[in-house]
Amino acid sequence: AAANCNVGPQNALTTIEAMRSVAVYLGVPDAATAPLSNTNTFDDLPEYHRGEALYANGANSSQCESYSSKTERFYCCSSDDAACPPNPPAPVVVIQWHKGALGQRCSAVCLANTGAAANCNVGPQNALTTIEAMRSVAVYLGVPDAATAPLSNTNTFDDLPEYHRGEALYANGANSSQCESYSSKTERFYCCSSDDAACPPNPPAPVVVIQWHKGALGQRCSAVCLANTGAAANCNV
Repeated sequence: AAANCNVGPQNALTTIEAMRSVAVYLGVPDAATAPLSNTNTFDDLPEYHRGEALYANGANSSQCESYSSKTERFYCCSSDDAACPPNPPAPVVVIQWHKGALGQRCSAVCLANTGAAANCNVGPQNALTTIEAMRSVAVYLGVPDAATAPLSNTNTFDDLPEYHRGEALYANGANSSQCESYSSKTERFYCCSSDDAACPPNPPAPVVVIQWHKGALGQRCSAVCLANTGAAANCNV
């Protein structure tokens, strides 16, 4: 909603310390080293002039419809000021390990789970060279017998890492995974993020996303679930 624009927290970014903190949270490339200032010649603050400096809010006040062609502005998109603190925590990395079905390519799995086939990243897949890493990723992905299945770093299939149901987990060996390769006999483990950090060899326990939702007057569970999760069938009575 455009109405979520909240200039209050933006105007509260009056210190270079707060600007540094928000810039780091937003992933500004040189946030940790860019010069900081609380005076500049642009219309509104806070903002980032790429390659030059971070500018904290000064005498001017941000407006929801203002912009600058020379700077990248920092915006608060919540009516709740607490959602835009001057010292935000470190961003949560969303784990992007996914398990394909039999015969499913990495590109297809990434398209289904992240909306972009190009998110297939074979680097972290090829880095799964130890049986310990395979066990860790298998547990994260909910492989039924991940805690007990035999593990190996050699097999006769084309690419690794993968899971041969009822037989073994296979760590990456001499072969290299490819985004378009697949096997009709194994379920492959795919990384669906260009950020290697999203596919660590020792992913944390999966986070359960709470899915309670409140329907409007006269709204069915199926409609609410479709709007919030993308699938009406997720309604669970």
